[in-house]
Amino acid sequence: MKADKQGIVALAGVIAFFVVVIGVFVAGSVQKTSAGNSKSGSDSSYTTKTLTAQTLSITGKVGAANSQDVNKPDGDLVKLAVKNGDQVKMGDILMTTNDNGTQNVATAPFDGTVVVSGGSNPTVTVNSNDHVVNASVSEFDYDKVHVADDVKVTTLAGDQTKQYQITSLAQDPSDSKSSQYPLTINVGRDFRNGQSVKINLHVTRVAVPKSAIVGDHVFVVRDGRAYKKHVEFYTQDGKVLVTDGVSAGDKIVTNPGKKLSEGTKIG
Repeated sequence: MKADKQGIVALAGVIAFFVVVIGVFVAGSVQKTSAGNSKSGSDSSYTTKTLTAQTLSITGKVGAANSQDVNKPDGDLVKLAVKNGDQVKMGDILMTTNDNGTQNVATAPFDGTVVVSGGSNPTVTVNSNDHVVNASVSEFDYDKVHVADDVKVTTLAGDQTKQYQITSLAQDPSDSKSSQYPLTINVGRDFRNGQSVKINLHVTRVAVPKSAIVGDHVFVVRDGRAYKKHVEFYTQDGKVLVTDGVSAGDKIVTNPGKKLSEGTKIG
C-alpha cells in the first residue's frame, strides 16, 4: 500500500513536470508569434485616407483697376480742392498753385476716389472705382490656367460669391526669384478695395496631409500593406499639392512617422 502511494506521488510529479514544460513551450510560442507579428509590422495605430481630387483655390486681393499719383504743380499751393475719400470725375480740379503769378491746376486723370498725402507738398492719388483681383498662380499650374477661364471669387468672410473670367495672365513671374505668375480678374465694383478673396480655378489637384510626407515619398496602401511611393509636390496656401506619384482613389497612410517600413501590414 505504501509502495502504491509512492508510485502515485511519482506519477503526479512526472505529470506536473510535463505540464510545466508544455506551459513554457506554449508561452514561448505565443511570445514568438507576437514578436513575429511585431516584426511584420502589423499595427492598427496607423491611419489611412483615400485621396480625392480637389478644385484648386488661390488667394487674392482686390485693388483699383487704375491708380495714378498726381503731384503738386510748380509754384506755391493756393488750394487743395479734395480730401481723402472724395469722389472725382475725370478733369475735376484737385489742387491749384501760383507760380510767380501764373496759376497752375492739377486735374483728375479719370473717375475715382482720392487719397491725399504729403502735407504742404501734397500728392493726390486717384484710384479708379472699378476694381480687379490681383493674384498669382504657381509654375506647376500655369499651363492649366488661361485667359477667359471661368473662376469663382469669394470673400474670405464668405459673405459674397460671384463668377468672373480671368482677364490677364503674365508670361513672366512676378520677380526673378519667384515661380508665381500674376493674374488679374476684373470684378467691376462688386468688391471693396483692399478685400481679401479666395479664387476657385477650374483646375483639380490631389492634396495630401503634410504629416503623410516622408522626405520625397508617401506610403500607399495596397492589399492591406504599406509601400513607399515617390511623389512630386509643392506647398501652396498651407496645402501640400501633389503633381505626380499618387492620384485620386489611392489610399495612403496619413501618420507614417519614421518607423513605418516597406511592406508593413496596416491593421
